[in-house]
Amino acid sequence: MSQSKVFDLKYQLFQYGSHHHNIWNVGIHLTCIPLILWSGLVWGANSGALIAAPSAAAVASGAPVAVTLSKLFQFCPPNASLALMTAYVAYYIKLDKVAGVSALPTLCLSVCLAPRL
Repeated sequence: MSQSKVFDLKYQLFQYGSHHHNIWNVGIHLTCIPLILWSGLVWGANSGALIAAPSAAAVASGAPVAVTLSKLFQFCPPNASLALMTAYVAYYIKLDKVAGVSALPTLCLSVCLAPRL
């Protein structure tokens, strides 16, 4: 598939429609795909940090970047789930800005909650 078709919303919806015209298939898809994605996020959340957190000395010094990253890493550690979801959201924003941005809060919340399971 050429790159232009990968980011072509009409083509992607046509492909989806051609494979999911059965109501049972659509129901299974709408139920199982989010569950599979969630399972992958929980699994990826246990991969450990992909980027080291700022050192305690850097945070204690009050360096703005270190303090901000430290707070961010406590809420949402940079693990495989975050990397996957960043790519996923970037793709959907490129595919359709409104749909991608509207899904962003739910997807980000999923990534931040996955390590807590």
